[in-house]
Amino acid sequence: MPESLFFGQLCYNQKKTIEALGMEQLSGYIENIIYHNESNHFTVMDLDCNGNLCTVTGNFPALNKGEYITVEGAWVEHPTFGTQMKAHRFTLEIPETDSGVEKYLSSGLIEGIGPKKARVMMDHFGKEVIDIIRYNPDKLTEIPGIGQKTAQRIAESFREQREVMDIVMYLGEFGISTYVAMKVYKVYGEHTISVIKENPYRMVRDVYGIGFKIADEIAIRSGIEPFSPFRVMAGIEFILQECYRNGNTYMEEKELIEKSTRILGVDEQTTTEYLQELTLQAEVRLQNLDGKRVYYPMALFVAEENVAHKLNELRSYDYKDEIIN
Repeated sequence: MPESLFFGQLCYNQKKTIEALGMEQLSGYIENIIYHNESNHFTVMDLDCNGNLCTVTGNFPALNKGEYITVEGAWVEHPTFGTQMKAHRFTLEIPETDSGVEKYLSSGLIEGIGPKKARVMMDHFGKEVIDIIRYNPDKLTEIPGIGQKTAQRIAESFREQREVMDIVMYLGEFGISTYVAMKVYKVYGEHTISVIKENPYRMVRDVYGIGFKIADEIAIRSGIEPFSPFRVMAGIEFILQECYRNGNTYMEEKELIEKSTRILGVDEQTTTEYLQELTLQAEVRLQNLDGKRVYYPMALFVAEENVAHKLNELRSYDYKDEIIN
């Protein structure tokens, strides 16, 4: 069976319905990339499914002709282009046959390997060449024209390509689009999955498009405890931000503690403890207004202070009538 990065292999001719999801699965080699939008990653491509061409649409990272892919989605009828598979999830796989491996290597996906070099590598190593690239790239120097630097470049390119796909598919399991997944990868790079497993709430601050609710779902499914400091502090910040969206720049301490306690399902002592920690970390700002303790998100507090400072400057400015000749 071909190696699968995430979901497992399906034969071309299975194309079976996943009853629970109401979707179908389709596997094949990418024959042609018809369209790819670099901004939102919307893609239209043709798959060679056991000799039959099938058009697939969806959000994918940059793909290449010759890659082997399994998609899950629904068949739709486009008024102009006819029957298409609208993909919701996908798996990139490494083929197991000699011809499939050679097609994969020839795709241009791996830096330093073109069709001619792929042919020579297959003649020398057979389909075991994939394991050699991954685990023993120095052995590639047995091929004439491949030196130490080229071998390392091939191995690094292969690693990066698999890394990106791992991350896209891992986040896809939580309903995160390819577009947002690529933004997450740009922030955390090769450490993306380990960062998310340790503290998915970091994404709320670091990645536009990831909110508390998405991060909380990932955390729950990853086994992070409800009383985790990561969760409670991120939840308090979320509630403050929701207050701002409703037109207020701050919340009274009593209301913030009560609301956070209720929404997060923790006790008031825990909420109070981590609210103090957020204050010490300068993520929120405690102020006394008319004898009441109130909390601001730090960014809003700084913005409000800057506006007040500018207004005071304008008030103190000595305006004089100027005569224009």
